[in-house]
Amino acid sequence: MLENTRYKLKTEKRLTVGYFGGSITEGAGASDPSRTSWRGATFDWLKASYPDCALTQINAAIGGTGSQLGIFRCERDLTSKAPGLVFVEYSVNDFGNDYDTVMVNSETIIRKILTANPYADIVYVHTTTKSISDRLASGGEYTSRSAHSTVMHHYGIDQIDMGEILRAKTLLEGGDWKKYTRDDVHPNDDGYRLYTASVVDYLEGTLSGAAPESKAAHSLPAALTDLRMNARLEDAWDLLDGTSQGWEKVDATLCSRYDHYIEASKPGARLEITFVGRRVGLYLMLAKDSGDLIYSIDGGEDKTLRTWDSYCKSFNRAGGMMLGGELCEGTHRLVLRVADGKADESEGHAIRIGAVMVY
Repeated sequence: MLENTRYKLKTEKRLTVGYFGGSITEGAGASDPSRTSWRGATFDWLKASYPDCALTQINAAIGGTGSQLGIFRCERDLTSKAPGLVFVEYSVNDFGNDYDTVMVNSETIIRKILTANPYADIVYVHTTTKSISDRLASGGEYTSRSAHSTVMHHYGIDQIDMGEILRAKTLLEGGDWKKYTRDDVHPNDDGYRLYTASVVDYLEGTLSGAAPESKAAHSLPAALTDLRMNARLEDAWDLLDGTSQGWEKVDATLCSRYDHYIEASKPGARLEITFVGRRVGLYLMLAKDSGDLIYSIDGGEDKTLRTWDSYCKSFNRAGGMMLGGELCEGTHRLVLRVADGKADESEGHAIRIGAVMVY
């Protein structure tokens, strides 16, 4: 119940707040994500409520990504910055994914946060969309919410289902989702006000009262799943050597989410990667000129990965894509080639990789 957060606010007079999730936490749809999203507005509330505290915000949310990418970037984007309070939000972006996989990813993220800082408080936030609401109305299950919720109950982590507040308000007022969202998914400022109010109500209740005498470490219960604690990002710049063909280092950010990347834009460009683990993926850019990528693992059959989708027509973004399935633990060889083919609407064949995802 945020006892350590109360201690930091009322005794230490400083707190770093992390926001880890997808586009709804990033603030898509808000007129000013830094102020009118639920993330920006709740942080502003903390600053106004505790004006004598040194408060720092970590915006570690990336639109269009779920907990799968989260397990790989948790250390770099979140725990390395030492948050004392973390809001996690992945139910919407995990919607439709396998229940057991969501549980593994969810528990891995929680475990990584608490392993890095046993004193960190965590709040899990559930959001919603029209399609999820329709699923519930027809008797279906919000499966990803159920999976995340199971993990939070096991770890004794508080949850705020602000999505249900927006859903109930929308249905009560006639069911027009455009009243509170831009596109049936991302809230507008009115929708974000509903989200913000639910978080502020929770904070007002849990942060009231005197601070405890000291902070207390959160204990870690027995794991529920096969954790992916070794999930990591391996920098792509370190992969280029004399065997690389047609790839170059680019000293610019990957959509402001990674410090730099490697790029190839001509079909046939080849890159060979050795990795140690059981799974591999790519942390890359999905852009208006992204092409197709051909890959093989350990000399197996060639498979094609499309790194362009319809959202690329509107904006470039960072994302994570897994390659192949589960392997035996050990050393493996991944070969990448820029394909001749591409999506019809893509403007090119470019492949831009910030890091390799491995566990």
